[in-house]
Amino acid sequence: MFNDPNDKPFEMTSQEPADVGDNTPVSVESAEMAPATASPARGPRADRALWFTVGGITIAACCVVFVLVFNFLRSDPFANLFAMDDYETPTPFPTVSARDLTATQRAWTPPSAQPTFASVSEARKAAEERTIWPLAYFAERYPDQPDINQPGDVYLYNVFLSADQSALWDYGWCATTQEILEQNFAQMKVEFIVNGKVLRADLVVRDYDRGNDSGRCRDYTALITHWPSGTHHLDVNVTFLIPTDDGWNMYPAGTHTFRYFVNVE
Repeated sequence: MFNDPNDKPFEMTSQEPADVGDNTPVSVESAEMAPATASPARGPRADRALWFTVGGITIAACCVVFVLVFNFLRSDPFANLFAMDDYETPTPFPTVSARDLTATQRAWTPPSAQPTFASVSEARKAAEERTIWPLAYFAERYPDQPDINQPGDVYLYNVFLSADQSALWDYGWCATTQEILEQNFAQMKVEFIVNGKVLRADLVVRDYDRGNDSGRCRDYTALITHWPSGTHHLDVNVTFLIPTDDGWNMYPAGTHTFRYFVNVE
């Protein structure tokens, strides 16, 4: 029970007759101390109320901590930490325009056979389960992309793989809202080109996702399971038919390309 140090024991004091200005005697009754009574003991109901209060505060604090940790785990630095735990982060290098390709890259000879693509269901399963790495993660170096893609930009990935190394070939585009995302794709064109030939649409998974910055994204994914020997050119051509606003930036009309040189011995 709480003990207030300002409380003092009750003391008896004698009272003198009041001076009323004449000789009339005034009788003063002596004050009697009321008998002390013990404070009632706190019952089980009060204890339960206290525990319920403490428990409620604890649960609320745990919920706040959970929300903070959840948002932190979804942040880009933390997600990338786990996404790249088996591979070193590729070294960025400047964007290369088509006219700056090397003579060897320009003198490319197509392989004798095309890569083998899995079905859409297999590609979707691999993408959802994250059991197969995207093709970009095998690149020696990673292209440094500008905030605003420019017409004619070519982002190069130089990759070395064994013939049986499976890889996901993907591309994604995000906007601030689902409505803007749909508007963007109404004025965009995305093509997957393998060794100069457009990949069939029924081999590419098209799905929606939520971006790390709370935007809305559309992802395109194909699964490659076998590579004939040679150097394969895999291009993703992204064309803005008109200037396009994703809710964050305005992109000029034109085509930029993500190009993979996949070298297989």
